[in-house]
Amino acid sequence: MYKILGSIRTQYWYWFIRDCLIKNELKECTDSKRKERLVRQNKNAALTSIYSSVKMGNELKVLSPYLNLDSEFTNNGNQYRYGTRVVQENTIKLVEQAVPGSQLAHQNGPSGLFTVLEAQSLVSSSNIIAKELLKVLKSKEELLSNDKELARFEEILSSRVRLNIFGGTIKLLNTLEDIIEFLFPLNEWSKFISVVITNKVEVNDIEAENLLNPKYFDLKTIFPIVISFAFIKAKYFDKIHYLSKVCYQERYLTFLNKSFLINEKLWNFEPPKTDEIVKEQSILIEGEASMKHLFHQAYNLANPVFFKDSCF
Repeated sequence: MYKILGSIRTQYWYWFIRDCLIKNELKECTDSKRKERLVRQNKNAALTSIYSSVKMGNELKVLSPYLNLDSEFTNNGNQYRYGTRVVQENTIKLVEQAVPGSQLAHQNGPSGLFTVLEAQSLVSSSNIIAKELLKVLKSKEELLSNDKELARFEEILSSRVRLNIFGGTIKLLNTLEDIIEFLFPLNEWSKFISVVITNKVEVNDIEAENLLNPKYFDLKTIFPIVISFAFIKAKYFDKIHYLSKVCYQERYLTFLNKSFLINEKLWNFEPPKTDEIVKEQSILIEGEASMKHLFHQAYNLANPVFFKDSCF
């Protein structure tokens, strides 16, 4: 796992656990005001006053009384929430006993985003994205039976996933792009632009209905897949503007913060040093340094720096 993703993974892991605990409480809650507050917390992961780390620890103790998770979250929970402390492997394994699926969530991220970022080949990353997108499409069987075009895409994607092991990666990528274009017909992510124009919006102010939404599906179920696809477009096809538009112009990184707690600022990685790039050109192709470099470039497109003293 990439060390640089430690805080990002920890925040998502914290969100996943809290989300599971909230869903458990909602099933049994009879207090309408409490229910309303829990629903608000679900809609905005960045809220801090509704479901505390101490509350999480107490609930985890109920689920697994002998693991001392109450003290773990009382002492360290807020640091996990803000990403200022990276959760350790032994804690992840302990919590997995109380909240099954939390360990896999830490590893994979929302819709496999972390695994795509760490994948070491186009074949591997495109296959992960395809499987995640296929899950989303198959989640609405009734929709597939009513929309022949979407059903056709689902059938093609299923076939491409099966055949990708035989070298059909480019065809799979074309299918992924066709489906994304179908679901987001108003997007202009492929259009090259030297500077991506974006306005700053606070996490609490951002609403899904004000963003570019897909046809048929909730934005929350699919936008991490779009970020993953934008990443491989940037990594393997030099489409930095595509990644920048998705992350910053569409504000999907801000929405990632609101949906899954992952702080947008954590994606603004420091780039690899110039002398490191000169010594090892492959730094821009694979590995942790490559990922940092791509997101840094995408950030710069959306936040250009203009120097006062320019030479002409």
